[in-house]
Amino acid sequence: MFKLVNIMKIFWNSKVITMKKINVLMTGAWAPNGPGIIRKIKKDKNISLTVCDADPHASGRFLNDKFEIIPQATDPKFITFILSLIRKNHVDIIFPLVTKGFFKFSENRALFENN
Repeated sequence: MFKLVNIMKIFWNSKVITMKKINVLMTGAWAPNGPGIIRKIKKDKNISLTVCDADPHASGRFLNDKFEIIPQATDPKFITFILSLIRKNHVDIIFPLVTKGFFKFSENRALFENN
């Protein structure tokens, strides 16, 4: 079950702690704070980051290896598209940076928790 906010899972292997790689989907790669956040997240080797934006020329596209073009949050296909990205990339955490996206995720929270 996917949660909008997920806690890090820690697995015990003998007496050594190993961490599962966390898959993060960050929406709004064009947001003013996007580049700084992308740089910080990429420093953590336990995180696999996919950034996305409706603008194919978003600055975040050029700062990260994985980039997806998504519909705008006002598009009726937005939620369905994001859900497909979650499945495709085995996303653990969504990190939305655009206000319109916040509302869409909030309004559709049950869909995300049940998929």
